[in-house]
Amino acid sequence: MIITGENVVLRTPTPADLPYIRRLWADPETMREVGGPIALDEERARRWFTAMVDPGSDRDRYFLICDQQGTPLGEVGFHRYDPAERTAEFNIKVEGRRRFGGHGFEAARLLLDHYFNVFGGEAMLDPVAPANVAGQRALARFGFARVGTTDEAVVFRIDKRRFNELYAKEPGPCERP
Repeated sequence: MIITGENVVLRTPTPADLPYIRRLWADPETMREVGGPIALDEERARRWFTAMVDPGSDRDRYFLICDQQGTPLGEVGFHRYDPAERTAEFNIKVEGRRRFGGHGFEAARLLLDHYFNVFGGEAMLDPVAPANVAGQRALARFGFARVGTTDEAVVFRIDKRRFNELYAKEPGPCERP
């Protein structure tokens, strides 16, 4: 699947993208606020790809964030969709060296538009590490509301109504299978 925005494109990765995903997750600057780098060997990366992408599941979606030339900049997706509650958990990572260019904001808007207005989700949650103050601020600026705190996470939430109030005036993404 491809979701096209003004400055970024979200696309489902292929097996050829696994080296990029492994580098992204292993990058200390990118992963600092989300628990630190994750080193995936080839076998673990293939198992992850099978579970999340191909064939994947009906409860998870994973996209690479790319610029208009197709160069990957990060990842965005949702996990653990609960069909009874129609909620999922948000995930976004933009390469540390590529942050603050608006890519993450646009990727989040495209993914959430797809999630709420195509996929059928009603609310998106994001449990953020308490130390990830920059991530918490970014979610609040986007329109997520802080809804709870545990020792492990500060939980943010945005629902379909709130998202569409904030962003429906913007054109929706162009989607191709």
